[in-house]
Amino acid sequence: MEFVLALAVLVFTFLILVPFLNNINGKNKKRRKKLSSEEKEALQAKRREQFIKIAEKHCALRNAMNKGLKVSDFTMDQMIEMYKEDTKEETIQLAVKQLGMTREEAIEKEFIHGSTQVSFEAERRRESKRLGREINHKDLLDIYRERLSNSKYPGPDCVEPWEAKEYVRNNKWPADDMTAHVESCTGCQILVDMEKPVVYPPPGPNCYTRAELDQVAETGSLPDGRLDHKNSCQQCKNKLGSSQQDFIQKMVPNQPYHPIDLDMDFGD
Repeated sequence: MEFVLALAVLVFTFLILVPFLNNINGKNKKRRKKLSSEEKEALQAKRREQFIKIAEKHCALRNAMNKGLKVSDFTMDQMIEMYKEDTKEETIQLAVKQLGMTREEAIEKEFIHGSTQVSFEAERRRESKRLGREINHKDLLDIYRERLSNSKYPGPDCVEPWEAKEYVRNNKWPADDMTAHVESCTGCQILVDMEKPVVYPPPGPNCYTRAELDQVAETGSLPDGRLDHKNSCQQCKNKLGSSQQDFIQKMVPNQPYHPIDLDMDFGD
């Protein structure tokens, strides 16, 4: 439930972010015009489509690397198709395991779009059971929105990010002792925990070397026979993921998705 709620919070927050737009060019400031609702919707749809395409390429690259494939041997279209097929099969297997479906039922009900789809359905079932009535996915989103709107976090007594940093760094609160509040506030607990550094044991003889991780960042691939080590070493799995992300960003630079403020004027 926590995972799905966190996802809903992320999506909801993401959709309400609005960028500031500056269209000034020295003394030659262009005259601004107000776009119609249709024009804004078209521009919004274009930006959304661009963002989705980039995200799909990122996922396809990560999927290929996690399978130990040399990305240079495949075109981007081939990797995207591979990613879609792998995601479809993983979702089917997850629906069978977590939702008690048969493989045929999972396919018939189109549980083929990723693990989030299965988690959302599992949460819908839990909420239906809790409420004593059957709800649909739109009802579940409405429940999330209501919970978000009624949330008291962050409240006036909550920890500021800088206070959490200071506490973790010095093991002492910079002003009033916030220990009691943090113990009773899930949001503040998460904030403090996020500031705590991850402590790993010293690397073992089979751990990835700096040269191997640099190779991943440069080419997307580890030396032959080295990928399976990440399955038994969380430290190396995290380091590998970071190097993979560096490679992905180099191959397909990220372009943040900026929803459009419908009350904003746009230049010619």
